[in-house]
Amino acid sequence: MSFKRINPIMETSTEIVTPQLAAEWLNHNRAEQRKVRARLVRTYAEAMNRGEWTLTGGGITFDVNGDLTNGQHTLSAIIVHGRALTLRVTVGEPVEAFHFTDIGKPRSVTDSYGIPPSHAAVAKFLCVLGIRESSMSFTNAEVKKVYDAFEYEIEMLFTNCSTTAKTITTAPVRTAVVILMATLDNHIVEILDEYRWVVEWDFKKMSNCSAVLIKQLTEKSATHNAGFARVDPFLRAMKAFHPDNRDKKTLSIGKGFRGKTLKEAKELVLSRLSQEESCKTQS
Repeated sequence: MSFKRINPIMETSTEIVTPQLAAEWLNHNRAEQRKVRARLVRTYAEAMNRGEWTLTGGGITFDVNGDLTNGQHTLSAIIVHGRALTLRVTVGEPVEAFHFTDIGKPRSVTDSYGIPPSHAAVAKFLCVLGIRESSMSFTNAEVKKVYDAFEYEIEMLFTNCSTTAKTITTAPVRTAVVILMATLDNHIVEILDEYRWVVEWDFKKMSNCSAVLIKQLTEKSATHNAGFARVDPFLRAMKAFHPDNRDKKTLSIGKGFRGKTLKEAKELVLSRLSQEESCKTQS
């Protein structure tokens, strides 16, 4: 199929794009196109596999010379997906329009669903724990599903304490509180109080273990260790905010605790997602 146009008149149609057609169109990719990002292709393909890819006004674009100017990641994902999808295809775009294509900021979860950024950050970290470790590869729809599954705990967390404190109110620490509330429902008030006292730096009320947590988080933060910035604060907060550890004056994370806690967190997220899906199916 050729998309070369003699007259620069743009036309848009709805087309069924098979993996074979996608491969053919990619052969006409414009030379100046940015490098295909494998992670983005994988993210798109996974969304397609889950049925989250819907027809929109945007899609595939060819210029007046028949060169592909927009949609290379979508077409690459269709090949990985292995099945045809219906897309909007525009042909006859002016050559100079290429330099103004796809330069806007992608929609965030807040833009798409109205979830506050701080709440979305917790949902995204839950995705990291339960779905896959790379926080860069989640679609807004995935984050929304996890938020829905933990909406009660997330909203309780921010209703109880919306105050922010450097190194303390990060997504990993807040996520620890959410998971503890979800697993220890008889201690929700106790867990929330402990978290609030830590955020407010109320050393008179907080437990010994929480005081150690503050010291460790502030010291570790100064090292700017990227690995620490993700899972380690979550694990330490899980231990510090647990009611059984209030009187402990030390806070260490061994391999056994790390493996067990991450395994249980993943199982909880997947279980909540399954329950949420079942409820939607029944309704």
